[in-house]
Amino acid sequence: MDCLLLPNCMKHYLTQLSWYLLATAALFLGLVLPARAEQLIISSVTVQDVPADTLSKSSGASVKLSWLTNQDATGRVDFGLTTTYGSYVGSSDTPARSHEVTLAGLKGETTYHFKLSAYVVGQPRLESFDQTFRTSRYVDTTKPIISDVRITFAGGTYFIVTWVTDKPSDSGVDFSTNENMSRPGGAGGNRDTTNHEVVVGGLRPYTVYYATVHSTDRNGNRENRGGLIVNTTKSDSGDKEPLLLSQVSPVSWPDPHISATGITFTWHTNQPSRGTVEVRGPGGKRVDESGYLATDHALSVLNLKPDTTYSVRISVGDIFRHGVASGDITLRTSSVQVTPPPRPEPPAQVLGASCGNPQAYGAPCRNLALEQKVAAQLKVALTRYFKGRVPPAARRNWFVLVKAATYGHYPAQALIQSVRFGGKTVHPTIPWEQWKNSTDYRVYINH
Repeated sequence: MDCLLLPNCMKHYLTQLSWYLLATAALFLGLVLPARAEQLIISSVTVQDVPADTLSKSSGASVKLSWLTNQDATGRVDFGLTTTYGSYVGSSDTPARSHEVTLAGLKGETTYHFKLSAYVVGQPRLESFDQTFRTSRYVDTTKPIISDVRITFAGGTYFIVTWVTDKPSDSGVDFSTNENMSRPGGAGGNRDTTNHEVVVGGLRPYTVYYATVHSTDRNGNRENRGGLIVNTTKSDSGDKEPLLLSQVSPVSWPDPHISATGITFTWHTNQPSRGTVEVRGPGGKRVDESGYLATDHALSVLNLKPDTTYSVRISVGDIFRHGVASGDITLRTSSVQVTPPPRPEPPAQVLGASCGNPQAYGAPCRNLALEQKVAAQLKVALTRYFKGRVPPAARRNWFVLVKAATYGHYPAQALIQSVRFGGKTVHPTIPWEQWKNSTDYRVYINH
């Protein structure tokens, strides 16, 4: 046998020993040393269009992004029109392997960039490369919501009607002396507005008229609101009276309506009219306009300089193209800047940190760009509705209103009614789609 030779026996022995030592080492390392962590992977990324009719009230195109991770992780989507993105949404506050996010309010037929990220505690954040998707053509099929319909004035030969819609649309009125609205007349107003005002003229004195207001958006969706009954006055003599301007205030300093940086003017006219306030000072001339046709007016001129003299003239005009103006009024702003009480500010948004806790109405993340856009739109709507000013109630609850519109999807008329009646039409945590069916909402929205 080969083993009888010493060199061969030693060779065989050493070979067996080597295999034994390797096996023992492998077993020791497997039992004592931790296994290498599995590498985090993002996979199965899909993008799907979301049909407009499946969303409750989308204001644009929508897509659904979905993806998988091989470990339980939190996810996030950064998206925008360029590779700098600008907006982001978290998929879930609870770690999971399946992730899904719906991006709504996008521009139709537009290319968007996006990247996905995943995070597991104790591991570096994983980000995907830049990807793109293109939205389909968006066609809005929802009708405008008409609310707050009012007959603000009725004369002998005309009446004025106003209303509010939840999205920009045109203004129209059908009217007739027959309740069944046979062969109605028509009158129109501005297009692409949420605050509507129409003057219906050419009427007969001492006559009952039936009217229906209607608004049609840019996509052809039309809504009607009927049931209006208007009685013109017995004579049209009042319509022919010359336009008069009276009760102008303030006319001197000091006055409680004069501050260091602004002046609130009020005046009265005997006929419904619109007005302008022309202010001339060291910085030149500026002209501010009032909103709806009215007989009692209020308009705030802001961003003036403290302790500065201004020359002011108020001009008004009615629907018959009659006009009248005040004389020049010299006023001086206060020299003391009154500091308004501090308003609670939301916590600063830190990129990547604001998605960790639920936001208003359960939104996973804040979108500051969208909040700023909504705030600007809300300010315009309130200023138009409240005749050139944002009421103190709205200023005190500004962040509540902006968040309700941004994340709770509350329409403009609900927010306006909230300012008018103390908040019953807006809930700080329940979205509009749920709250609009509540008793409080139904009662107060019809005021």
